[in-house]
Amino acid sequence: MKATLIFSLAALLAVKSGAEPVGKFPSVEERMLARAERLPIPQVEFKDITLAEALDILRTEARVNDPTHRGIPIEVHVEPWALGGSFKPDAPPPAGWPIYDPMKQRITLSLRNTSLAKALHDVSNFVGCRIVPSRTALVIAPPITDVDPVFTHTIPIAAAPKSERDKMHTDPVGYFRAFGVPFLDSRSSFHFEGNGSTLVVTNTQESLDLIDLVLESSVTRLRPK
Repeated sequence: MKATLIFSLAALLAVKSGAEPVGKFPSVEERMLARAERLPIPQVEFKDITLAEALDILRTEARVNDPTHRGIPIEVHVEPWALGGSFKPDAPPPAGWPIYDPMKQRITLSLRNTSLAKALHDVSNFVGCRIVPSRTALVIAPPITDVDPVFTHTIPIAAAPKSERDKMHTDPVGYFRAFGVPFLDSRSSFHFEGNGSTLVVTNTQESLDLIDLVLESSVTRLRPK
């Protein structure tokens, strides 16, 4: 039974990869990114401006084009790094290496009929960075250098059957491992918030996608006939 379910999850993952999150268990971070993908930016011009100036323009455009006029918070979590060496965000650049500071790069771009998410991707990519959704904002982050980078997702699980939630609370890693979800022992983590109704998990994107599919399947498997 477990082997069949693991195979089914793998097949579903192949179909779902790259798609907008759907179903009962999208994480808070996925919802943040999906909202930015739906927020239209009809036209925006950047002419020889800094990253900070470009982000200020996008914050304004987001508020103007958001029907609620709230926009979406945008944060910057980058520091200069050494060119030619391995990027290590927590280590000072080695002496003598040329330093690259994305905040000092000049941006010239013309974007039309795009979304806030795509515009942020284009701007951050222009200066060698990337965007990462958090619980509360879209974050401009350093480039990925790990072979298997990890991400944190905050997943409401109240829709899962109580019997399955109880098993997760008892041994979350064991519960998901039983369905074939791999874990990186040194970097993966689990904890619960909101009286156990929210799962906060750090793992690779592939594992996060599998966890989402396990949660979806828990509803289908235990649905009354």
